[in-house]
Amino acid sequence: MAPYDDASHPVVVARPTETGDAPQRLATVIPPVSGTILDLGAGAASWSIAMLRAWPDATAHVLDLPSGVGRTASAISAAGLTDRCDLIGADLWSVELDGGYEQIVIAGVDRLVEPPQDSALVTRAVRWLAPGGRLAIVSHSPDPEGGHPSTSTLLRWLVDAGLSDATMIDLGHPSLVAATATLEDLT
Repeated sequence: MAPYDDASHPVVVARPTETGDAPQRLATVIPPVSGTILDLGAGAASWSIAMLRAWPDATAHVLDLPSGVGRTASAISAAGLTDRCDLIGADLWSVELDGGYEQIVIAGVDRLVEPPQDSALVTRAVRWLAPGGRLAIVSHSPDPEGGHPSTSTLLRWLVDAGLSDATMIDLGHPSLVAATATLEDLT
């Protein structure tokens, strides 16, 4: 796969609406899955909770540091989704997963790791995708002063990691952006 090239992959970003709930928006904009979601660095699991609510046939593996998994468990329990979630208390860099995920979400990549580890995390996550699976990255809106990645950087990470159909998603939130792409199914 060729490296990302801004000229051949134009970025079209719709301006976010004035209101909206970003996790629910993402879950309704991207195609649903009936398999397993992987939520990396889940925190309160708002992204996987929204997907599970919107996608009744999906299950989730929700990963956060061992020190944060209690908060994650509480959020999943409060949402009534404990029967559809498996918690994983592990470090992003040392965890070994079997893979086969239809959807992976990395929300707050700009808070989880520092550059250049951010693009390395995307590359690491791709190896856990099933063929035809999708990876979504959620980040704070681009801010050169605040160190948040630009939209073209988010798209480049996805394409450079071997994914296709990289696109930006309007989350309906004034300070969040999302990029998504798919692992081609070559079977």
